[in-house]
Amino acid sequence: MAVQDASAAEDDSEVLYLAKCLQKSSVVSYAVCGHIRSPLMLEVVFGKETALELVVLVEDGSVQPVCEQSVFGIIKDMKLLPWNEHRRAPYSQTYGKDLLVLLSDSGKLSFLTFSVDLHRFVAVSQIHLSHPGTSLRELGWLLAVDSRSRAVAVSAIEDLVAIFPTSVAAGENVVEKASVFFFLAITYPAPGNVANDAEATYGWGTIWSMAFVASPEESHQLLLAVILHRKGALSNELQVLLCDTNERSIHLGARYHPSGEPAIDFLTYGVVEMPAFPGFVLLLRLGEIVLVDARAIGTTTYPANLVAFSLLDFRDTVGDPEERPRPYYRVPDDEYGTRAKLFISAWCWEPDSKGQARLAFSTGKGGIDVVTLRPDAASGRPTPVRDCQYKCSQCRLLLWTSDGFMTAMIEMGDGHVLKVEDGQLSFQSFVQNIAPILDFSLVDYYGEKQDQMFACCGGDEEGSVRIIRNGNSVEKLICTPPVYQGVSGIWTMRYRFKDPYHAFFLISFVEETRVLSVGLNFVDITDAVGFESQVNTLACGLVEDGWVAQVWRYEVKLCSPTKAAHPAGVSGSNPLSTTWRKPGYPISVGAVCRSRVILALARPGLLLMLGATQTSDGSFELVELQLCMMEAEISCISIPQGDISIPVPPTIAGLHAGNTVPAGLDLGNVCVVGTHKPSVELLSIVPGDKFAPFAVGQVSLITSVGTAVSGCIPQDVRLALFDRLYILAGLRNGMLLRYEWPEDTPSLVLSKPAQLHLVAARRLGVSPVCLVPLEACALRADIIALSDRPWLLQMAKRISYTSISFQPSTHATPVCSKDCPKGIIFLADCSLHLVEMEQSRTLNVQKLHLGCTGRRVLYHPESGVLIVLRLLSEHRSDVCCIEPLSGAVLCVHPFGVEQIVKCMELMKLGDEQLLLVGTASDSRRAVMTTGEAERQAFYFLFSSSRGVLVVLYLDAPPPPSPRSPMSSPTSESSGRASIVFQPDDYCFVPRANVGLPGPVNAVASYLGQYVLACAGNHLFCLGIASMDESPRRWKKLASIKTRFVITSISVRFTTIAVGDCRDGVLLFTYREDSKKLEPIRCDPMRRLVSDCTLVDVDTAVVVDRQGNFCALSANEETEGKCDSNSGSPEKNLEAHCWFHIGEVCTTVRKGSFAFKAVEDSCSVDRLIPNMGKSCVIATTLLGSVFIFVRMTGEEYSLLQALQRRLSVLPATAPVLGNDHARFRGQGRPAGVKEVLDGDLLEQFLELTSAEQVAVLKEPGPMVLRKSGGAYSPELQVERVLRLLEKIHHTVT
Repeated sequence: MAVQDASAAEDDSEVLYLAKCLQKSSVVSYAVCGHIRSPLMLEVVFGKETALELVVLVEDGSVQPVCEQSVFGIIKDMKLLPWNEHRRAPYSQTYGKDLLVLLSDSGKLSFLTFSVDLHRFVAVSQIHLSHPGTSLRELGWLLAVDSRSRAVAVSAIEDLVAIFPTSVAAGENVVEKASVFFFLAITYPAPGNVANDAEATYGWGTIWSMAFVASPEESHQLLLAVILHRKGALSNELQVLLCDTNERSIHLGARYHPSGEPAIDFLTYGVVEMPAFPGFVLLLRLGEIVLVDARAIGTTTYPANLVAFSLLDFRDTVGDPEERPRPYYRVPDDEYGTRAKLFISAWCWEPDSKGQARLAFSTGKGGIDVVTLRPDAASGRPTPVRDCQYKCSQCRLLLWTSDGFMTAMIEMGDGHVLKVEDGQLSFQSFVQNIAPILDFSLVDYYGEKQDQMFACCGGDEEGSVRIIRNGNSVEKLICTPPVYQGVSGIWTMRYRFKDPYHAFFLISFVEETRVLSVGLNFVDITDAVGFESQVNTLACGLVEDGWVAQVWRYEVKLCSPTKAAHPAGVSGSNPLSTTWRKPGYPISVGAVCRSRVILALARPGLLLMLGATQTSDGSFELVELQLCMMEAEISCISIPQGDISIPVPPTIAGLHAGNTVPAGLDLGNVCVVGTHKPSVELLSIVPGDKFAPFAVGQVSLITSVGTAVSGCIPQDVRLALFDRLYILAGLRNGMLLRYEWPEDTPSLVLSKPAQLHLVAARRLGVSPVCLVPLEACALRADIIALSDRPWLLQMAKRISYTSISFQPSTHATPVCSKDCPKGIIFLADCSLHLVEMEQSRTLNVQKLHLGCTGRRVLYHPESGVLIVLRLLSEHRSDVCCIEPLSGAVLCVHPFGVEQIVKCMELMKLGDEQLLLVGTASDSRRAVMTTGEAERQAFYFLFSSSRGVLVVLYLDAPPPPSPRSPMSSPTSESSGRASIVFQPDDYCFVPRANVGLPGPVNAVASYLGQYVLACAGNHLFCLGIASMDESPRRWKKLASIKTRFVITSISVRFTTIAVGDCRDGVLLFTYREDSKKLEPIRCDPMRRLVSDCTLVDVDTAVVVDRQGNFCALSANEETEGKCDSNSGSPEKNLEAHCWFHIGEVCTTVRKGSFAFKAVEDSCSVDRLIPNMGKSCVIATTLLGSVFIFVRMTGEEYSLLQALQRRLSVLPATAPVLGNDHARFRGQGRPAGVKEVLDGDLLEQFLELTSAEQVAVLKEPGPMVLRKSGGAYSPELQVERVLRLLEKIHHTVT
């Protein structure tokens, strides 16, 4: 099949975009705990509608993210299939591990495992169930897994259930299989076989819930409990199906109608398996939990009788609160009778319980209750005993792990990680959730060279304003004045090797060196340490306990500091010191480690090693151990920490039990060097080996035109250990290389050095790349890579690359003190910045708690504060001014009960910054189900005006500027804490009220002197009657009516775009001469508009409530044509590109959310011009943040060909079996181009160099030329990498 050529789209009339998810959904819909990566590790998997996230709960209860992967589909249900050696095949890839079982819109039942090598979830087996999408009577809606892994059950929405038995003979297919194409699914009702005439007429019914019934022993019979709503019935019923795996049939085993009045108050909505009590299940009803005894099924004739008991009753009764019995669930006295019934919103079992079962559940009123179920000695039935409680908001999901932690996902708020011990639930940490994102504003807050997102998130008491930043979060503690010019390097050193904290902080200038103490105050102790102060230090470090070395151009100085520098120092006023120098041989590069100093001399290729030996008086001196001439000049040296018994990160603990270091390699006796060949080499530093190489890796990079890439000299090199040993090399041209040993190397010997394989190359910028380990030279420590901006290389995530939310820095070093155990010192803009990196957080988010729903947020540039529209209740709202640092409320402008605030916007009028607020007279709906505005006559009975435009002025001082921070973290001017806001200085001043005939859903400023207000399905243009009046009076200048209600508005110069809730995007302009609003363009299709925005005067983007993004621009062929009869323009907006997000969108804005793109003048390709200026940001109800980057036709054609290859490559294809093009193209009209998927394209950067070449060599789809004929576009690795890296730097 051939596709249309996009290369001809070089003019500006073609609107093409690439979409990248900056923040995946934070709503956890499903959660399971099991042995995912290894039988030795216990991990948690979160299912997030469109993504899977693997996390680890560490000992302190914090959540450590491991991997988050887009599935390019919609997850409908997710369960865990536990390992059972009697029911699962001995397949090496999954032996001893649990499998994820998922249903999705792909129409397939997917069994997934986690591949450590690929660092992603991969499919073990997939079973085709139905057509893609959702169908009422096709399998793929609900999922149930037997607790003993004997079977998997799948249901449709109506009338159909299938059971897939697992078998050891199934091999990689997990479930039984008769042939390659047909799976033996046992279905009920069987085709042509119905239980009665009602089922024949109406069908079986709608399936609400299902679960297996635990059996007492291994049996060929399976029991499946199903909650069913039969057609025409007044209430739900429970049916238990008996499945005989030998006869491959399903029968109705029993049926249970809940007793009592069949009303909605007693609705049965869920069924729960009881693994600890075979033969029993729990029914969840409104107000109670019912225990059902199904032990008689299979022992008597069908259908058997079911016995039910009320296990827990938490319904309120009507009567005197003093006389009625207190219900089981705690309810405050003042809330008795307010809600008659409660429902269970979440539940979970304690895993691995012995002899009893503990059930945790949460109800609609919030809180978590834990009950213990113990078997009755006489009947064997479980009886409940109250255990403990925890107060919180309503939970939507509970997960109890075997290590004693419970994760509670709060509805529209942050989740809680709890510790269950000693009969108590104690809080440990949060699981961040920013959904739903109702509104946001992008601001370059305080000139940090990166836009930050202020977003209204959550709802009700969990509502908040979140400050969302890109990259890894850092907490800024100290910032010094910009007095550090000419710095060439910074280091931190300990006094003894086993000291927990650093003692010295060294700063090297071009012609000067200063040593400072590490603590609350950085005090100059250069003389007390003994280092030379009038030289440029090349390297320093701890050689022996109490002895530190300084390397500068002409000598190496070994010093023992005095007590003035460290409490354990030597007595006396002068430090002990000894020096070593080699006359005539200046030093160019040096490195220091325990008992060793390695130097590269200015004579090219001369490498020298010094050793520290103890003298008779107990001091140390440096002696020359060996000198060797290398083949090329040395550019950098790194000596790793030899002890690899350092604490393993919790995210990989137990993952690699075997030895990951090549045989014959002693990490305590090697060093890594970079040479001017260029190359990276692993050398032996054992005296007498003469720096013999263990392994050599050549640095040879070729451009797409066949020339060598310039500047490939290594700037810094490091050893890194994950699943194997890697060598990382940062080059002077801004590239980062990763080498590894060939797999066929049995052991390393000096006589035959191994040839390292270059497995990955990434461009981090154009500045030289410096590598800074966060734990000295520890092999498993994360590494900061400094180039045009700082990056974090995380070893626990298979060397993943994540940007750091901090400004470009030239130097960095870790610092550990009692007050700041995980600090990092950056040198940026001639200032020292002490920060702490919060690596455990999955989101870079700061929370400002509101306690109510925030509907709109604006940044007030005149005062540097946030203005938030708050919905306090259904009938109350206000506008408040809050401090962006702590969230403190500075002032509030309340609105009456008859005024519900709908929207607000800032307007610059002359020298004043006005706040335009749109209100409605009541909280009733303003839009009918058809999309039309409610009839005005109905509302005139209650009030004279449906909406009011309120004009306010914020009387506030100018934004405070941070004072010069001091060198103490306790200083009030440290970091951002120096900015002080005084609440008495802020207040809202009313300026005008304008009544409008409908709820004001959107407002905007127009041309700096007019106001546009959308009231119902009317668009009004208002202006000031006279600038000389006081107060100024606003009047209606023009209006125009649309067919349906207007929900959003955007202005770009003279063009006005409004989002009609059903007619799509409409473009208008205001004619000042005739004082009329005139339509100029119209949407070519009807859509349920969520929001829209103008990119320029001719281009609009729109997001709808079905999760679609569309870019439209003027159609030049029909521009200006109008329908003479109606006076409205023809549908002359043309849809250019389309993208299905898969989540309901809420807001779209034009703007960037990233650092400025790196400019590379040496690029052989014409890269994307002004990429950040044409970006569009969209947010969703599930907390996702998407950025859409404008592209030219040339880049679009190149990446489109790559995307089509990646969508079918097994290592990068959608893991749930979705057709990528079909999923992202849902609803796309014919002839409209697709928006490229940046999440899919980004996976190309994660492939090794060999895999990248292999992908691009694969023949792609044929492309049709506009001139005729077809061709397959040629893709060049270097060109594709440059373009993808450019995009990656721009959007992250």
